[in-house]
Amino acid sequence: TYVCTSGQYLNVTSCERCTAGYYCPSSSVTYTYNGSVQGRTECGGGKYSSVGATSCSNITAGCYGTSASSSCPAVCAANTYSDAGASSCSSCPTDYKNSGTTAASHAGSASCIITVSAGKYIGTAGDNSSNWGTCADGTYKAQHTVAYGSTSSCATCSAGYYCPEGAGSQTECGGNTKYSSSGAASCSTVSSGYYTTGGTATTRTGQTKCEAGNYCSGGVK
Repeated sequence: TYVCTSGQYLNVTSCERCTAGYYCPSSSVTYTYNGSVQGRTECGGGKYSSVGATSCSNITAGCYGTSASSSCPAVCAANTYSDAGASSCSSCPTDYKNSGTTAASHAGSASCIITVSAGKYIGTAGDNSSNWGTCADGTYKAQHTVAYGSTSSCATCSAGYYCPEGAGSQTECGGNTKYSSSGAASCSTVSSGYYTTGGTATTRTGQTKCEAGNYCSGGVK
């Protein structure tokens, strides 16, 4: 009989440290000679180990393949990704892309990025260009990127600006005769006998009735 200790296997007639790419018992084991190798198990796809290992570890996310002792046998190609322990890479979902030569740039589906057009947003995680949402009146969103599994939203238009449906940016009301409050799809025209207030000369936010003894014209007192 042969007694091999933790991290060893029986190589026919002698105990040896577990080979890289395999794992061996974590405690002492007594073997009876049978003319073959005993007590060594191959890690298999998506796993690796070092010499003397009693367990196998997952290959790093963003990598794939089988290698005796490498945590990253190969990095996934452009527009593909992998999770930890993968023996192969998966394609990014429709319209999502990734690139780069490091494992981190292909680690998990969240490494896949989509570029969303101005005035659009992703309301449900995983949406692609066929079902983006459109910014509502009074909101806007510039072109932006979103990782797979995440969402985005439109911002409320600031007072003194207007944002029609599908706006990619805010537009100034443009002069003393126009004004708007927050979330406006269009600017209001100053009423007769009133002047505009707040903001700047091109981003007025309200109007005030012309006080007695003052003259108001074109939104100016």
